[in-house]
Amino acid sequence: MCGPGYRVKKHCTLHSGTVCIPCVEDTYTDLPNGLTECLSCQICDPGFGLTLKEPCTDRKNTVCGCVQGYFCIGGRDCDNCQKHTVSPPGFMVLQPGTEISDTKFVACPPRTFSTAFMSLTCSPWSNCSEQGLVEKNAGTATSDVVCVKSDHRGTTGIAVGILVGIVILIGIGIVKYGIPFCRKARPAMAEAQVKQNIDYAQVPHKGPEPIHPVQETAVNCGELASNV
Repeated sequence: MCGPGYRVKKHCTLHSGTVCIPCVEDTYTDLPNGLTECLSCQICDPGFGLTLKEPCTDRKNTVCGCVQGYFCIGGRDCDNCQKHTVSPPGFMVLQPGTEISDTKFVACPPRTFSTAFMSLTCSPWSNCSEQGLVEKNAGTATSDVVCVKSDHRGTTGIAVGILVGIVILIGIGIVKYGIPFCRKARPAMAEAQVKQNIDYAQVPHKGPEPIHPVQETAVNCGELASNV
């Protein structure tokens, strides 16, 4: 029987022993056997993501491995490689891919996010209230909470400004017109009559009542003209 690196050229007979010859280039035998042909060495085809790790000899086959970013799916004798899965945003990597295993990753826990591919961690959402802000948009697995300044202060400032303006106007009215400036103004004739009554009350009356002349009234304007 021929040993590793050889093949049987002629089997033994009653009159002669086995004749062995060495394997030629790119062929091999790795165990003692009675093969009459050597095995072909494996080719590490880059098209399958394979790369040469150990060259073939007459006593052992080629050892292939996977190029960077790929892992072997062919078992012990790697003859095919597959590209590592890329962890998308919204996930975090638990274990990067190796030569014999794919990438392991999980979704981000609640109230956390990641924005990059192959992220190793997930970041917690921002707390708007701790920053003195208010939440505009809620966070997702791929985006943080959007915080903005509150417009409550601006609204309050406007309201206070309007109130101050009203108070100032009321103050100006009181100073200029007195407290009753809001009462309905009396008619002009009524005000004049009140003033006249005040004037009469201030002048005391002495003596008999004055006699006011009585104007004669003509019954007929034509008759009055003729008497003249």
